[in-house]
Amino acid sequence: TTPTTPTSTTTTTTSTTTTTTSTTTAIHPFNANFVGSGYVVDFFGVVPGHSNPIRYTTAFDVSFILSISTFATTSSCFSSCDSNVACIGVYMRVSNNEIECRLLSDLGTSEGLKTGTESISLRKYVTTTTATTTTTTPFLVVSIPKSFTPYFQLKYMGNNPDNSGEPLMFDLATASMPYDVDVSRCFFLCNTQQYATCQGLYFEMVEEGTAKYPYLCYLVSDVRGDPQPSTKASFSFSRNIMTSTSTTITTTTTTTT
Repeated sequence: TTPTTPTSTTTTTTSTTTTTTSTTTAIHPFNANFVGSGYVVDFFGVVPGHSNPIRYTTAFDVSFILSISTFATTSSCFSSCDSNVACIGVYMRVSNNEIECRLLSDLGTSEGLKTGTESISLRKYVTTTTATTTTTTPFLVVSIPKSFTPYFQLKYMGNNPDNSGEPLMFDLATASMPYDVDVSRCFFLCNTQQYATCQGLYFEMVEEGTAKYPYLCYLVSDVRGDPQPSTKASFSFSRNIMTSTSTTITTTTTTTT
């Protein structure tokens, strides 16, 4: 009988450990969701994900800059504008890892201006509330450009979200055809006319997409009549009568003989 040789079996178990590394990319502060902030983006500058960098044309115009501050967050810039009744928009840019905030009283032209800065341009809007729903409607406040402040004054506001008084407007019986131009251009058009031809301006908000600008502008040749009730968001500006004085110099020549 042949002896049996014992057989040994060796089992080797190999375990594999897989390590997954996830990378989180920080969102640029100017790419945040600004819904509910009270502001709407008009232009992005040199910001990731956005081509064709544009800024407000008035961002560096001292005539329209209310203040310049530095903050750590965009919300602080919004709060600063909210507390200033003359502020209708903000321009923010990254400066030394902080946010430079410029409060503006005029936003310039709708086309904006090419820029090479890491920036964002936003305008203030107003939220209107009804009994059952809350509707957020972009609402651009029309203010007198600084170069025209000696020549015009706000007379009436229409059915505007920020108007706590009676909504009124000029009687448009003597109004021109509507002009679809930017605010500064409209003031310029009236101011270059004889006073008898243009005594005031009327701006009426139109639905988005129906015109190039948020408001249509009317030149009013007679603003002396009683105001009319207004059902739309509007602004009526009267033109100041500018008087000029002349000085007469009389020269007397005496001849001695």
